[in-house]
Amino acid sequence: MRDNKYYLFDFDGTLADSVDFCLAVFNKVFAEFMGDKAPDTEEIYQNFGMNEPGVIRFFMGQENPDAENDFYGFHRALHPEMCSEPFPGVIGLLDFLKSKGIPM
Repeated sequence: MRDNKYYLFDFDGTLADSVDFCLAVFNKVFAEFMGDKAPDTEEIYQNFGMNEPGVIRFFMGQENPDAENDFYGFHRALHPEMCSEPFPGVIGLLDFLKSKGIPM
């Protein structure tokens, strides 16, 4: 039996320099929905590791579909200007792994 091997990558800070971009998106959402009770950037950063809805729920205390939808809307809007490309060499690495038939 063949061992199946997969290569998994975290995106933020691994494949692309996206940390500032993510923080900017979270800041927009929290400012809109929490006003002066919004967490500061450092508090948000300390809770990276959860998925995006998890971070929103952590600070808002509950599920908030409107905040989550706005997060993804802001994400789409800011992505082209703030995180348009991966780190140098990443595309070549991914193409190489793909050419070897390695599932990612």
